[in-house]
Amino acid sequence: MAERRTAASRRPGAAAAALLLAGVLGFLAARLPVPWLLVEPGIAVPVRVVVEAGGPQAVSSSGGAAVPPPAAPAAAARRGATRSGPGSFWLVTVAARPARLGDAWPALWDRRRQLVPAAALGGPTLAEVEAAQRAALQASQEAAAAAAAALLGIRPVPGLRFVLPPEVAGPSGGLVLGLAAVDALAPGDLAGGLRVGATGTLSPEGRVGAVEGVALKWLAAAEAGLDVLFVPANQPLAGRSGPVVVPVPTLGTAVRWLCQHGGQGPPCP
Repeated sequence: MAERRTAASRRPGAAAAALLLAGVLGFLAARLPVPWLLVEPGIAVPVRVVVEAGGPQAVSSSGGAAVPPPAAPAAAARRGATRSGPGSFWLVTVAARPARLGDAWPALWDRRRQLVPAAALGGPTLAEVEAAQRAALQASQEAAAAAAAALLGIRPVPGLRFVLPPEVAGPSGGLVLGLAAVDALAPGDLAGGLRVGATGTLSPEGRVGAVEGVALKWLAAAEAGLDVLFVPANQPLAGRSGPVVVPVPTLGTAVRWLCQHGGQGPPCP
């Protein structure tokens, strides 16, 4: 009996040791080099833009209560109003995890899977990838706000921010963030009633840059039922049924395309 009690008394300690070991292994795993990541289609996330200037909420896009549009972009940022047009803007994503040995063969023939060097996403460790991607998202939001203001011919709006799920990271949302910001800062419905997705980096001057996993993001857009997907000009996708693929070199090019396909507002002639 005494021996049984001793064994039982050891169980809590053993369990605690096992939990500690699991925590240590998880900590180390995040910091060990990961040569390759398996990348698959992710989800499409609706983009919300909020401008906080002189009040708790000034402008909301792609989500929020619908109210009459303001008279001018600059006035919208100053005065404060919430609106949402019938169209919407969507950030398309990919999902990534450390690749296992068994992932190599399926990735050769399965169009839903790609192997990407971790170094291309800021690696070699998972912790470094995550940190790099979060920093890239912050930079892309700042560039999108600057590019949208420049396109509209207004000064940058300090209180403009994007509302995104915490798991979203990386630089490839720059283009769609720029489009959503233009829509939020101007009256009308830039999307023209369409569900608009986009992928591509964006510079403060409005130039669109290449990104990883464009074909996988198209699959995510198709599964979400989006109408159109803007992609970088040097990464066109051909021969696909589903969302219309529109390669663009700049934010302005994407805006002009929307204006020619039902978009409304000051950016449209």
